[in-house]
Amino acid sequence: MAKYYGKFEEIGIRKIRPQGWLKAFLEDQRDGLTGHLEVAGYPFDRVGWDRFDVDTTKSNENPGWWAYEQTGYWLDGMERLAELLDDRKLKNRAAKSFDYVLNNADPDGYLGPKLLKDSDGWNRWPHVVFFRALMAKHSATGDKSLLDAVCRHYLEGDWGHGTGRDVINVEIMLWAYLKSGDERLLALAEKAFADYNAQCRDDNCAAAQMSNKKAYAHGVTYNEYGKLGAILYSCTGK
Repeated sequence: MAKYYGKFEEIGIRKIRPQGWLKAFLEDQRDGLTGHLEVAGYPFDRVGWDRFDVDTTKSNENPGWWAYEQTGYWLDGMERLAELLDDRKLKNRAAKSFDYVLNNADPDGYLGPKLLKDSDGWNRWPHVVFFRALMAKHSATGDKSLLDAVCRHYLEGDWGHGTGRDVINVEIMLWAYLKSGDERLLALAEKAFADYNAQCRDDNCAAAQMSNKKAYAHGVTYNEYGKLGAILYSCTGK
């Protein structure tokens, strides 16, 4: 079993049952934006994790990975909303994407769109968003096959995740490590974090974040990087 050095643990999502105004708010979300985001247009009307045949590299001014990042956010919110409301229709809609990804894994365990497999440091970032949705599904069901698939994705492939925003995969590696106890995942996460910080020259690196320098960086990106050290501490005590 993996040793956990943190002080807080996330409770299972099915142990949370919203009531009153909060439940009404979530029902509005289900009946509104989350339940019908495809009407907003691209990428939600054409791209998703339940299909890999869309060439997003020529769709608009955004990079090809952007569409899968955005639809990953939608899927993550959809799965959590479905579990909080115990909504069967929404669960089935989210499950369509989970099942498609898991049933179309590459021989080396890679999960997801083929155009994201080779990365310049950003293509594998959308996997973090998708895997957060899968983590919510695992929290609700305890389905070991979900954890096994994530472990295989990282352990059987040969991608380092030490460049660009790919390093945020450290978060998912460590989740898988804590759930599985497989020390190889911890080693991968520590290496990716070290490799990233060895070549990082901006305010998203650990040295800058631990210094007194006033940060100048994209806010979301800064926080995505900044939490990695804390998550690593929860797994290592370092």
